[in-house]
Amino acid sequence: MAVKLGSREADISAFAASEWAPRRRDDETLPPDSAGNVPSSFRNPSPGNPRSRGRKRANGAHAELMAVLPDPASATLLVDNYFDKIHWFMLIFFQTEFRERFKGLYASAAEQAVERSPNTGFLSLFLAVCLTSLQYTSTDQKKQLSDLGTNPESLQESLLVTLKRGLLDISSLGSIEAVQTCILLGSFYLYHGEPELAWPICGCGLRIAQALKLHRQPQSQNSEVPDLDDPVHRGIEARKRCWWAIYEIETFCSMLYGFPLSIVDGDCDVDLPSPYPLRSKDATWNVVQRKAAGKATLLSYKHAMGQLSVIVKSALSELYGTRQKQNSGTGLVFNVEALNSNLRRWHETLPIQALALKLAFENARILVHRPLLPYKASATVPASNNTTVSRPANDTTRASITSCRDAALQIANVTSTPQFQEVTDTYAASFVALHLFTAGVSLSIMTTLEALSREAFESKMGLRQLMSAQSRLKDKSIVAEQGFKVLKKLMMLVISKETEKMLDFETPSADREEDESNHATQTQRSQGREREDHDNSPVASCIAVQADLGINHLGTSNFSNEELGFSEDPSIAQTLLDFEQAIGQTTHDPFGGEELDLTDPFAESCFGTHDQSWMWNLRN
Repeated sequence: MAVKLGSREADISAFAASEWAPRRRDDETLPPDSAGNVPSSFRNPSPGNPRSRGRKRANGAHAELMAVLPDPASATLLVDNYFDKIHWFMLIFFQTEFRERFKGLYASAAEQAVERSPNTGFLSLFLAVCLTSLQYTSTDQKKQLSDLGTNPESLQESLLVTLKRGLLDISSLGSIEAVQTCILLGSFYLYHGEPELAWPICGCGLRIAQALKLHRQPQSQNSEVPDLDDPVHRGIEARKRCWWAIYEIETFCSMLYGFPLSIVDGDCDVDLPSPYPLRSKDATWNVVQRKAAGKATLLSYKHAMGQLSVIVKSALSELYGTRQKQNSGTGLVFNVEALNSNLRRWHETLPIQALALKLAFENARILVHRPLLPYKASATVPASNNTTVSRPANDTTRASITSCRDAALQIANVTSTPQFQEVTDTYAASFVALHLFTAGVSLSIMTTLEALSREAFESKMGLRQLMSAQSRLKDKSIVAEQGFKVLKKLMMLVISKETEKMLDFETPSADREEDESNHATQTQRSQGREREDHDNSPVASCIAVQADLGINHLGTSNFSNEELGFSEDPSIAQTLLDFEQAIGQTTHDPFGGEELDLTDPFAESCFGTHDQSWMWNLRN
């Protein structure tokens, strides 16, 4: 039986013309024409007009989504699993509200009543919840599903295919549920090794969210603490949750894969969700006591993650975006110091928090200090607004090396905690694996820079810890499996360079530095010629278009500043180049390690040039 969309869903679309058309005053009417006809804009939509076509598309998508709806018992198991393992990490809706609508979904489906047909937006969201939950079911849960007559692998494939096929129709609904569906589907691809699908899907959700004005502060909101038992306050907080989930995943995509930033902070004024809201109907909820004690809650965790996302996005813009090209040596140093201070202040205000925040913080430290790694400074940095005395510039550049190393070791140390063992069965597994990879590349480079030193030994042991953690995660996450393969390659390079250094008894240090400088220059010239050839290849087409449009905004400042005496450090530059070649992103497929076939359509895709190691590429 065909199910029709209710009028309510059509009315709440952010893409409805009425959302953007000028409002007509109540006393303003349009009289019939001389023949007594009602103006065409007031008539019922004809089968050929856009609104009618939109309803037809939505009805078609609705029928396809209903066709893959799991049975109630299987659905209940998957929903429970979602709230156990995934909800805490995403937090894009309220659990009680979702469960109520979930029950109503099956009640209306059972009755097959047109007037009570399930909301298509919520139906797509519910199926996205089931899809995500299936990825994190235990062996026992898979057996329970099989006993219920549900094949987990077959159901997951059906859900994925149906949601992909109906994504445009779902997006055209322009509802908050469509945004939430894009968040879940996009994050599913992001955390399972397909960023080339994650970024466009999340971008689709971002556009719908902006059309819904989720990035703007509601005019009806006052400054009082929200009461989650008040429907109006609850609705406002739900919109905030959705917007900040989009903000986080967009920033995360840019940080980990080098994708361009899509959100303009100056256009956004919506607050973060309240970390300590009221619950007027819950006598046990003492918000004053919780806030005074600084007790960590799920909401305080998401609030802190949102704050960190703002700092990370600022770092991407200031240090790797188009603005970095305008930075002098002084400007780059001050920007790094200012962002590092922001990170420190944020970290100092935290109560004891989730493991995910610790990893994200340390990863952000590496991101902030990475641009100074290839350079050395021989002059003095003048006092900034926050300092009273000058200091040697090389203190700052050296501090960046130390900070990257310390942050990576902190991430490695986390892998031995009991909390880390619990992460393998949650949605955060791939999130953690991505941060482990960044730390692993950092320690690989640091080990080579300080070869045969005590610090190098600590870095090498930290790298082994990270590889061990990736090995434990690789059965749960394809991201961890990919990272583990690359880190193995880097460890072999580290050992090779260490052996070479250990057996080098004859070359004096001064001659060795000169040789390294000459070798680095020759390598850069060679790579420059390779880049000229590469720029003519299909792989570079997307990057060239981005550069022409002025949006090629992820890269590192390539400056030699006379005021500060900044210049490229040959030994560090050579190390970075060696590790870039070892990772092999220029000539190898980032996901499989196989030679790229330029006749393959994927070879022409700009997504083939984005990978987790973008931040270490000297050309960026």
